[in-house]
Amino acid sequence: MILALFIVLGCVQTEALRLHNSGASHSHAEEDVWVVNPSPKEAGQVNIVLGMVSVGGTSMGRFLKGEYDSSWSQPVFERNINIVKAHGHGLLIRELQSLPHNSWQTCETTKQKGNCDRVNANFEKFVFMSKCLSLPDVTHCMIMDQDAVLVQPKIDGLGQMASELEKAGKDILLANEDWHVGGEGTRNINGGMLFAKSTAYSKKWFAELLKYQQKCANDQLCLRRFQDGNLLETHDHVIIGSGMQYNFGPQVWAQNQMGRNNLNPEMTDRKYDDPSLQIIHFMGAYKNMVHTVLPLLPPAVNISSVKQFGRRKKKHEEKQPMCNDGEKNVQCLDVDQCAAGAPATGRFAFILTHDLEKEIKLPFPNMDSVQFQAKKHSMDIVMLVPEHAKHPLSAEDKSALEGQNIKVVQVPWRIPPNSKFNQEHGWCGPKDLIRLHAFGLKEYDAVAYYDTDVELQGDVSPALRCASRGYMLTTAGAASPLNLGFFAVKPSAELLDTALEFSKLADYDYKTGWDNAGYAPSGSKFVGAECGQGYLHTLFYKKNSIAAQKAFSKTGLKITASQLDRCSWNYQNSCPDTEFQCGQVRAHHKEAKYGVGGCVKYSKSGFKFFGR
Repeated sequence: MILALFIVLGCVQTEALRLHNSGASHSHAEEDVWVVNPSPKEAGQVNIVLGMVSVGGTSMGRFLKGEYDSSWSQPVFERNINIVKAHGHGLLIRELQSLPHNSWQTCETTKQKGNCDRVNANFEKFVFMSKCLSLPDVTHCMIMDQDAVLVQPKIDGLGQMASELEKAGKDILLANEDWHVGGEGTRNINGGMLFAKSTAYSKKWFAELLKYQQKCANDQLCLRRFQDGNLLETHDHVIIGSGMQYNFGPQVWAQNQMGRNNLNPEMTDRKYDDPSLQIIHFMGAYKNMVHTVLPLLPPAVNISSVKQFGRRKKKHEEKQPMCNDGEKNVQCLDVDQCAAGAPATGRFAFILTHDLEKEIKLPFPNMDSVQFQAKKHSMDIVMLVPEHAKHPLSAEDKSALEGQNIKVVQVPWRIPPNSKFNQEHGWCGPKDLIRLHAFGLKEYDAVAYYDTDVELQGDVSPALRCASRGYMLTTAGAASPLNLGFFAVKPSAELLDTALEFSKLADYDYKTGWDNAGYAPSGSKFVGAECGQGYLHTLFYKKNSIAAQKAFSKTGLKITASQLDRCSWNYQNSCPDTEFQCGQVRAHHKEAKYGVGGCVKYSKSGFKFFGR
């Protein structure tokens, strides 16, 4: 008995998938290539074939030719291939698009063509299902979107699905969206997972679905139309299974909807190792949860990397630079490579600040993610506050901060003493420049400052390890050459003294910036130029600043100032790199906007990130 699982790639796929065909046999169609051959089975045993469809003309098709990179798809593919291997099954790839644009579709402009490609790619699943069900010896087929992942490495979930159909005397198994409550949740049929037994009815049912494309806006509406209207006696042959088991939406954990309402509140505490959980579907913008969720799932043994299957595109190959050296845009520092040259251990800290000009609001948001990484890497969490404040911390405040494992350190000033520029009112300098005290925390090998509205979505320890080698690391902003929501640096007495000396020497002019060094590479004054963003950009990056040169000369400080990719290390609303994937976000600063990138925060401290 052969049971075939086909995964459809809806957007992107790693080049490794198409290159690992050396010495592999071909299936019944020339476009279908075996990546992993199924292990020999005795007669009657289940033999699962995991398959993927590369749809030509899409970004995924280009990526398969080495023109695209993806962060979230690799770990999903690695997990699926290893779970398949664990059960002795195979992996099959299909590279084609058998559905051309139809005469009744409007596909004239580039945007319209892209929409036609996406719609037809989803209906390609029905084409592939029909082909699969007609293959010799195949008893069952499964189509699963590429952004869905198998959960249970020790449980043959696909075999269980085949048994469920057999026990019920049905032909097809689909899944609803009951992970959000209300009538729509159970009525919606999600097209990310289709499972069928090879019967005359199944073949006819999927063939008829394809004919309904003109009548449906998308594949899922067609599935629902057949179910609601009981077309072809669907109720007698189709099981609508629970999406909480076979097509689980991870936004339940995130509690952030992007347009879908009424999440099932009983599911927010669902365990990652729940044995009933078979498939997680990282739909839409929730692909950026891949790197957080996958490490918490039951481990898939003998994880192999897709890197062994072929060359992957270099991280910054043929991309427009998004970093700058104070004068022009340059390629960003490869922080992982930098960190690889740092000592294996060190004493690190996350830094927070509050000027206490207003009453502090506790608990801070996003602390779940910071606390997790602090614990994982044995880091401290330090909050700097002024000794003399308009709204001093109360005993209750101090207790709440202690409850979040935050160490409070009082500092003597918000604006450096004897500063040449000091605006009396309406200036963000005090709020920004209190952060300079982090430079003097010399008990640490490196510190990383983050605004409290930054949510850590990936491992940021490489930035601290890199900084410990003598780097000052920042990122650009969406509208500025430096964003002060993040920096990582190796503290020292000389570093703090250099900043203090610069403050004594440098004035600010709204036309020419700090120390008349200008606003390059920005064409004009940028957001925060008169405050900490312009101050640090001039001090560390402006080679034409006489005040900065004198400050460094006086203290003898030697430090290398570089910038990191803001899309990954300080994500703000969107990313100008159109090939960027949300799974690459390590620190999410600004809440997502609709458009390029479209990455969302997992929560506003509502998502229980880790440890369940």
